[in-house]
Order: sequence, then structure tokens, then C-alpha cells
Amino acid sequence: DELGLGVGDRVAIVSHNSARLLTAFFGVSGFGRVLLPINFRLRPDEVHYIVKHSGARVLLIDPELEETLEDVPAEFKFVLGKDDDMFAAPPSEGGAEPRPWEPDENATACINYTSGTTARPKGVQITHRNIWVNAVTFAMHAQASDRDVYLHTLPMFHANGWGWPFVATGLGIKQIVIRKIDG
Repeated sequence: DELGLGVGDRVAIVSHNSARLLTAFFGVSGFGRVLLPINFRLRPDEVHYIVKHSGARVLLIDPELEETLEDVPAEFKFVLGKDDDMFAAPPSEGGAEPRPWEPDENATACINYTSGTTARPKGVQITHRNIWVNAVTFAMHAQASDRDVYLHTLPMFHANGWGWPFVATGLGIKQIVIRKIDG
């Protein structure tokens, strides 16, 4: 809100599988903004193309990728875990109260970019409803219970498996394990 981002504005993130990436999915889309998880294996010129093409105003970068992506421009650019100024003061300390967002299941929650093997990568818009239906269907198929532990090993920038932890949490599953898997 303090950056002046409105509903539907795009926030790009280049991150390995991590708690901060999972948090970004919920933190960005939960307030009506659109998250663009970008493949951390892409070259800087490819990341630049996606940021520009998508119209992302904010670029969040893992600290391990800071040097590699230093020349990728964005209106607002932050290194996760390093740039303290990316966090607004809480309302209890004089910060603004977050603007409420009226949830809309047909609104775009995130945009995933294709690999671009035959042409330039294209953005695929995924709605809140897309995510919910996928997550519920998967949870029902997997017969999830409150005793399950889930290890997410697929690249979150691509597979968008974040719907599963969302529904799993809603079902009472107590532990979600997120690990960076090299390869």
C-alpha cells in the first residue's frame, strides 16, 4: 500500500523454493495484487523480459541471486531478507492499516510464464478460483488428513503447488515442509 500498488498490480519474485516464496504467494495475492513467480534458473535478460512484459512494478529477489540480477530494472526492487525498508511499520507503530480487498474468485492471483521453448515466454493468468478448485480436487484425491506432512519438491515458480498447502492448512494438516532441491 505504501508503495502505491493498486489491486491487480504485479509483483515479480525470483526465488528458490522457500518459505519466503510461499509467503509471497499468500501475502501478494491475498491483498488483490498479482504474483509473478519467475524461474530462478533464467538468464538476467530473460528475467528482464518477463518483468517488463508483465508490467511488474515490484521485483523481489533472493539474496543468492542479487548479484546475478543486479541489472534487471524495476520501479521497486528489493532483496529478500536484506532490504529492511521493504517492510512497512505495523499500524501499532504508526504504519498505515492495509487497504482491504474485496476477494474476487475470478481475479488473477498469479501469472506463470511459459518456458518459451518455441517463442518468447507467455504469461498464463491463474485465478483464485483456479487455485482453489485445483487444491480441493488434489486434497480430496490424496485423502488428506490432519496427520499428513507434505514435502514440496517441485519448483514453485512453475508447478504452482501452493494451492495444496493452502487447502492442507484449511483441513488441519499441521506441518508443511518446504525444501530447496538442487537439480
